[in-house]
Amino acid sequence: LEADGVIESMRDADYRRYFPAGRFGTHDKRALGYLRRETPRALIVALLRDPTTTGAAVAEQIGVSRSTVSAAAGDLAAAGFLDRSNGYKLLEPERLLILIVRYADSFDPTTVAFADDAASFVEYK
Repeated sequence: LEADGVIESMRDADYRRYFPAGRFGTHDKRALGYLRRETPRALIVALLRDPTTTGAAVAEQIGVSRSTVSAAAGDLAAAGFLDRSNGYKLLEPERLLILIVRYADSFDPTTVAFADDAASFVEYK
């Protein structure tokens, strides 16, 4: 399928992720790759839910060490999804929220529940 141009693939750490050809840009492919990983996804969802949350709070919520959350934050920052200059701040949170909502059924139950409540996180001006 890849040779026929039906799908595209991208290396993501230890995984190869597959996407319908021409449907996703590189940035969205990378974002979906991080959303497929438990700790980065939990950090993203926690920051979408409460932009003032801390790494320690996220670690406690998901039952991992602070260093695990810090490593995930470092990866997200290196990929251009997170600013760590003063706490944690998502870059392009709207785009990440859209991807979570659109593909919610492919994530864990906590993320599905978050996506179901997504309208409450959107501010209209």
